[in-house]
Amino acid sequence: MLDYADKLTRTPALMRDRDVIALRAHGLGDRDILDVNQVVAYFAYVNRVADGLGVTIDDYAAAEHAAIETATKEPDSIEPTPPIEPPSGSLVRMLEKADAPLLTQPFYAGGDPGPITASMAHVPELVEVALPFIGAVLSPSAIDWRTKEIVIVRTSSLMQCRYCIESHTPVAIDSGLSHAQVHALRDEQSIASAFTDDRDLVLIEWTDAVATGPGAVPVNAARNAARLFTEAEIVELTLVVGVTLLLNRYATSLGLPVDPSTIERLAREGFLRS
Repeated sequence: MLDYADKLTRTPALMRDRDVIALRAHGLGDRDILDVNQVVAYFAYVNRVADGLGVTIDDYAAAEHAAIETATKEPDSIEPTPPIEPPSGSLVRMLEKADAPLLTQPFYAGGDPGPITASMAHVPELVEVALPFIGAVLSPSAIDWRTKEIVIVRTSSLMQCRYCIESHTPVAIDSGLSHAQVHALRDEQSIASAFTDDRDLVLIEWTDAVATGPGAVPVNAARNAARLFTEAEIVELTLVVGVTLLLNRYATSLGLPVDPSTIERLAREGFLRS
């Protein structure tokens, strides 16, 4: 279980069927695996929120925190594992309405709720809490739709989450981002070639710093964000990065499928990755 948690946290794009098979071999069922997955994904989210906002820990916990940080620090000589293609097929079933627990039925009222809901329906008590929160953070608010999509697509690209990149590319275009800007957020051309507005560039700098870590956000990124965004905006944008990280790890490790209609649109508009 710890090997699974470590791999999902450090290299989520490398998750494979065998990682879940190993958990099942040790007696964990689908419900147990979903619980482990969501705990790891949640702390991937909350760690970046805390580090991104510079949240401090209580004095009594400082020594313990320092000891843990020292004990778990990776040697500088370890090379990162290169990214490889995600597995084909989902590791858990996408529940149809007829099979979904009673508590999740309202989420099926409008038809197919999508892979995130259909997979999370295995744990109905979490669906009731998680989905409204995720929706509230990622939906347009005082912060406009385009701004949030910059954060979502950029974070998903940094985390190599194919499901989130492909699902949100059409959404980003519809929000007002140009094709060139979306290609840049997806790391398919340079950011400087597509973005010139200072606020956009600072937002991308902040997103990169919060999403990739580890540890505190660099001072320059924090100063630039404070120069152009209000405190409320910084908090909300950091939450958007954090929730996107949660979904990136969730979707990548479970191999969630992209809707066929989305794949068709990506192909028409030149965004479909081979």
